[in-house]
Amino acid sequence: MSNWRLTSCGLALTVAMTPAQAWAAPPKSKVVDVLIASAKKEFAAGNFQRAGELFLEIYRQDRTNPVALINAGRAYQFAGKLDRATELYSDLLAMPNLDPADRGRAEAWLAEIAENKAEALADSASEA
Repeated sequence: MSNWRLTSCGLALTVAMTPAQAWAAPPKSKVVDVLIASAKKEFAAGNFQRAGELFLEIYRQDRTNPVALINAGRAYQFAGKLDRATELYSDLLAMPNLDPADRGRAEAWLAEIAENKAEALADSASEA
Protein backbone atom coordinates (compact mmCIF):
# COMPACT_ATOMS: atom_id res chain seq x y z
CA MET A 1 0.00 0.00 0.00
CA SER A 2 1.10 3.54 -0.46
CA ASN A 3 2.05 6.04 2.16
CA TRP A 4 -0.38 8.63 0.89
CA ARG A 5 -1.60 10.82 3.65
CA LEU A 6 -5.25 11.38 4.20
CA THR A 7 -6.31 14.98 4.04
CA SER A 8 -9.71 16.43 4.64
CA CYS A 9 -11.07 18.17 1.63
CA GLY A 10 -14.04 20.43 2.00
CA LEU A 11 -15.32 22.79 -0.62
CA ALA A 12 -15.82 26.21 0.91
CA LEU A 13 -17.72 28.68 -1.21
CA THR A 14 -17.33 32.35 -0.46
CA VAL A 15 -19.89 35.06 -1.03
CA ALA A 16 -17.54 36.79 -3.48
CA MET A 17 -17.67 33.90 -5.95
CA THR A 18 -19.77 34.09 -9.04
CA PRO A 19 -22.20 31.19 -9.66
CA ALA A 20 -19.91 29.82 -12.37
CA GLN A 21 -16.97 29.79 -9.96
CA ALA A 22 -19.06 28.15 -7.26
CA TRP A 23 -19.85 25.20 -9.52
CA ALA A 24 -16.41 24.87 -11.06
CA ALA A 25 -14.49 21.68 -10.33
CA PRO A 26 -12.05 21.95 -7.45
CA PRO A 27 -8.36 22.05 -8.33
CA LYS A 28 -6.97 18.70 -9.48
CA SER A 29 -4.94 18.22 -6.30
CA LYS A 30 -8.08 18.49 -4.17
CA VAL A 31 -9.91 16.07 -6.46
CA VAL A 32 -7.04 13.62 -6.14
CA ASP A 33 -7.00 14.08 -2.35
CA VAL A 34 -10.70 13.23 -2.17
CA LEU A 35 -10.23 10.23 -4.46
CA ILE A 36 -7.32 8.96 -2.36
CA ALA A 37 -9.34 9.20 0.83
CA SER A 38 -12.29 7.45 -0.81
CA ALA A 39 -10.15 4.70 -2.32
CA LYS A 40 -8.42 4.02 0.99
CA LYS A 41 -11.78 3.90 2.77
CA GLU A 42 -13.22 1.45 0.23
CA PHE A 43 -10.11 -0.74 0.38
CA ALA A 44 -10.17 -0.81 4.20
CA ALA A 45 -13.87 -1.76 4.08
CA GLY A 46 -13.09 -4.67 1.77
CA ASN A 47 -14.78 -3.08 -1.24
CA PHE A 48 -11.81 -3.95 -3.43
CA GLN A 49 -13.38 -3.53 -6.85
CA ARG A 50 -14.66 -0.05 -5.96
CA ALA A 51 -11.25 0.81 -4.49
CA GLY A 52 -9.65 -0.33 -7.75
CA GLU A 53 -11.97 1.91 -9.75
CA LEU A 54 -11.09 4.87 -7.55
CA PHE A 55 -7.35 4.20 -7.73
CA LEU A 56 -7.67 4.06 -11.53
CA GLU A 57 -9.39 7.43 -11.50
CA ILE A 58 -6.51 8.80 -9.43
CA TYR A 59 -4.13 7.48 -12.07
CA ARG A 60 -6.20 9.10 -14.83
CA GLN A 61 -5.93 12.40 -12.97
CA ASP A 62 -2.16 12.01 -12.53
CA ARG A 63 -0.48 9.71 -15.06
CA THR A 64 2.87 10.30 -13.37
CA ASN A 65 1.70 8.45 -10.26
CA PRO A 66 2.63 4.76 -10.52
CA VAL A 67 1.49 4.18 -6.93
CA ALA A 68 -2.11 4.70 -8.02
CA LEU A 69 -1.68 2.03 -10.69
CA ILE A 70 -0.01 -0.31 -8.18
CA ASN A 71 -2.88 0.15 -5.75
CA ALA A 72 -5.48 -0.34 -8.48
CA GLY A 73 -3.85 -3.61 -9.49
CA ARG A 74 -3.65 -4.79 -5.91
CA ALA A 75 -7.29 -3.89 -5.24
CA TYR A 76 -8.44 -5.78 -8.34
CA GLN A 77 -6.26 -8.71 -7.32
CA PHE A 78 -7.93 -8.82 -3.89
CA ALA A 79 -11.32 -8.53 -5.61
CA GLY A 80 -10.50 -11.70 -7.55
CA LYS A 81 -10.34 -9.82 -10.85
CA LEU A 82 -7.04 -11.46 -11.76
CA ASP A 83 -7.13 -10.67 -15.47
CA ARG A 84 -7.68 -6.98 -14.75
CA ALA A 85 -4.93 -6.98 -12.13
CA THR A 86 -2.58 -8.66 -14.60
CA GLU A 87 -3.38 -6.01 -17.19
CA LEU A 88 -2.69 -3.18 -14.73
CA TYR A 89 0.57 -4.70 -13.51
CA SER A 90 1.67 -5.14 -17.13
CA ASP A 91 0.83 -1.47 -17.81
CA LEU A 92 2.89 -0.56 -14.78
CA LEU A 93 5.87 -2.59 -15.96
CA ALA A 94 5.72 -0.78 -19.31
CA MET A 95 6.21 2.60 -17.62
CA PRO A 96 9.55 4.23 -18.34
CA ASN A 97 11.77 4.98 -15.34
CA LEU A 98 9.70 2.80 -13.00
CA ASP A 99 11.25 2.55 -9.56
CA PRO A 100 12.99 -0.83 -9.18
CA ALA A 101 11.09 -1.57 -5.96
CA ASP A 102 7.75 -0.97 -7.72
CA ARG A 103 8.94 -3.13 -10.62
CA GLY A 104 9.82 -5.92 -8.20
CA ARG A 105 6.44 -5.75 -6.47
CA ALA A 106 4.56 -5.85 -9.76
CA GLU A 107 6.62 -8.78 -10.99
CA ALA A 108 6.07 -10.66 -7.71
CA TRP A 109 2.32 -10.06 -7.85
CA LEU A 110 2.18 -11.21 -11.47
CA ALA A 111 3.96 -14.40 -10.43
CA GLU A 112 1.50 -14.80 -7.54
CA ILE A 113 -1.43 -14.45 -9.92
CA ALA A 114 0.08 -17.01 -12.29
CA GLU A 115 0.53 -19.44 -9.38
CA ASN A 116 -3.05 -18.88 -8.20
CA LYS A 117 -4.40 -19.52 -11.70
CA ALA A 118 -2.29 -22.67 -12.04
CA GLU A 119 -3.47 -23.95 -8.63
CA ALA A 120 -7.11 -23.25 -9.52
CA LEU A 121 -6.67 -25.09 -12.81
CA ALA A 122 -5.04 -28.06 -11.06
CA ASP A 123 -7.82 -28.13 -8.43
CA SER A 124 -10.56 -28.12 -11.05
CA ALA A 125 -8.76 -30.84 -13.01
CA SER A 126 -8.48 -33.06 -9.94
CA GLU A 127 -12.17 -32.56 -9.12
CA ALA A 128 -13.18 -33.66 -12.61
